[in-house]
Amino acid sequence: MIFGSQATDFSQWWLTFSEFYGEANTHPEGFNKTPYKWKKLGQAADFFGYDWGTEHAHDSLADAKATMFVYRNLTEFADYLNNADYLNN
Repeated sequence: MIFGSQATDFSQWWLTFSEFYGEANTHPEGFNKTPYKWKKLGQAADFFGYDWGTEHAHDSLADAKATMFVYRNLTEFADYLNNADYLNN
């Protein structure tokens, strides 16, 4: 399980992907109080061209692999983001 600063880092880079994707949050008064709509793992993986092969979303190993793929691709695009400093902390 991920606790403490690791969980914070995960949510920060997931928010960064949402910002990078750029879809406005039309209901900022709800759970996600940020300006950008959060994306599902499958959407983020598809955005970066992840090949699920014979695996599928919601399988724990497949989700872990897709998460790492999204993270690696997002960090490659970090130079294009305004607040990318925290991605590699």
